[in-house]
Amino acid sequence: MLGLYDRDGEREPGPTENGERAAVRHVSVPAAAVRGTYRLVQKDPAPYREQIIAFWKEYLPGTPAGRFDWMSNGNPAGPALWFFAVDTRNDEIAGVISVIPREVIMGGRRVRAGILGDFMVSRRHRVFGPGLLLPKTAVAELSKRGFEMFYTIPNAESEKVIRRMGFRHRESLYSMVKPLEVGYYLEKYMNRTSARLLSPLIRNGLALLSMERYIPSRGAFGETACIGAAFDALWDKMCRKEGSLRGDRSAAYLSWRYLCDPLRRYRVLTYRKKPGGKMLGCLFFMIDAGRLHIADIMSPGIIPVYKLLRRIVDIAKQEGCLSLTIDVGRTNPLLSLVRSFGFFNAGKDIALFFLGGPEESDTEYGFVGGDRSL
Repeated sequence: MLGLYDRDGEREPGPTENGERAAVRHVSVPAAAVRGTYRLVQKDPAPYREQIIAFWKEYLPGTPAGRFDWMSNGNPAGPALWFFAVDTRNDEIAGVISVIPREVIMGGRRVRAGILGDFMVSRRHRVFGPGLLLPKTAVAELSKRGFEMFYTIPNAESEKVIRRMGFRHRESLYSMVKPLEVGYYLEKYMNRTSARLLSPLIRNGLALLSMERYIPSRGAFGETACIGAAFDALWDKMCRKEGSLRGDRSAAYLSWRYLCDPLRRYRVLTYRKKPGGKMLGCLFFMIDAGRLHIADIMSPGIIPVYKLLRRIVDIAKQEGCLSLTIDVGRTNPLLSLVRSFGFFNAGKDIALFFLGGPEESDTEYGFVGGDRSL
């Protein structure tokens, strides 16, 4: 990570974008970024770890402290870059924002992208504070370093800020749900007796409409805790598609994203036609509170996706899950395959905003829930 000279002009140690320690380089912050009583800087976040965690506790409750180290280590695109708004009157940190680097395949071309997150401004500094300056400074500075695209999932307050910067809502993640215990959901809307009478009828009706009934279970399935060359070979085939935009799914990225996750324990399901054969697809999932959540499905072909969905439904039933869920992009071809297995839109759409990247309205965004920052 590249940093700034500190307030007194002394160099402070900071990791390079490959994670090595190095002298900090001065960052030329636009004049507009130094306004009023705030100084906008990008620094090595290590000395501010506890302050960042305190911000999380107050403004993003539920964020695990381990996320800080996860953001700093293991990402093949480089460690997270942190920008700070410092009150020059007392050197208090008034706000922060992070950018997680991500390689993106855009129309067959590899580009450097950034995921904006952790946008937090202290309540004491929100009226005339650095709310707009933080993301503007981060984007302006990283654009100079070769970042071609940024994306983020804003809340209601930050959406106003990023729209003013030129971010546009180009894609939505649909929260898709497949109920397994129909009676559990019916009891939310009717008495238990009526739910018990209706649930077998509805369950059988849904089964008739689902592709799982028609996909044979043949194949060699397994779970693995090692993500290696077979995953790279799979990704190499997937990223050749023209007219699409997909985030990196190399073995190095998948290992960092799922096996090193500080909050959730992901499992990796693989599919081959026969034992010892070539891996044709994989699926990343976790089970929590009786629900099986699919984070991503990878395959260049349709049949392996059907096979993996068929198998994961069986796993969910075996483990007594109430439902399966997956977040899938509106333009992602995976959406139609998921729907064919009886998943329906729960109506909790997640808006993705982009700055830079393709402007064409027919661009296929191959995004899923796993493409989000934690």
